[in-house]
Amino acid sequence: PNLNGYNFAVKYKPSQDIGGDFYDFIELPNGNHAIAFADISGHGIPASLLSTMFKVLLVSYAKNYEDPAELLKLLNEEVVESFPEGKFISLFYFVIDKASNKISYCKAAQEPALILKKNGDILELTGQGQVLGLFSEKDFPGVLRFDTDILELEAGDKLFLYTDGINESQNKNEEFYGNERLKLTLRECVDMDAEETLNSVLNDLKLFLDGLSILDDLTLMCVEKK
Repeated sequence: PNLNGYNFAVKYKPSQDIGGDFYDFIELPNGNHAIAFADISGHGIPASLLSTMFKVLLVSYAKNYEDPAELLKLLNEEVVESFPEGKFISLFYFVIDKASNKISYCKAAQEPALILKKNGDILELTGQGQVLGLFSEKDFPGVLRFDTDILELEAGDKLFLYTDGINESQNKNEEFYGNERLKLTLRECVDMDAEETLNSVLNDLKLFLDGLSILDDLTLMCVEKK
């Protein structure tokens, strides 16, 4: 999106021709923007079809729910009803308030997002929330919990999102790329813009794999506060 005060960059690499990783930018009726960043279970055509179904659900309901946690509660019930048994979605959902520049978010078992501060510090966004589609609130009342948290990026900060296709990639020695190596790579990107940051991370992953292919869908996103 062309959103004043922010730069965005995305890299999407499915393990097959198409995959189940999913992201979307949604302009809300009040002028705010939402970001959905998801990983649908499975690979290839089946996962891609489910991601298409999820996009329809997400866009249909997002414009009526400003609170991320309330939206994810509703989406969970819809996924339980419409997805095949055993299929589920991990999701990070953000709403950028254009007036205050504050970002509200809710996490549904997605990989912890990382904030790369201008001084090189890295913060993890964990949050509370289960995967979408495994349990219905109707069947297990009180068990499910989704929380909305607030963050505020300062000029030069970067919000980095990723699916487990990167941290669970293994090299020829069956070592995982892992979150610690990812953090070390990100710390070298303090003075880079969003696009350069993603390219740097992918280049380091390529060095790590040393010729091996990525076996899982991989999606990276960087949101840079100008």
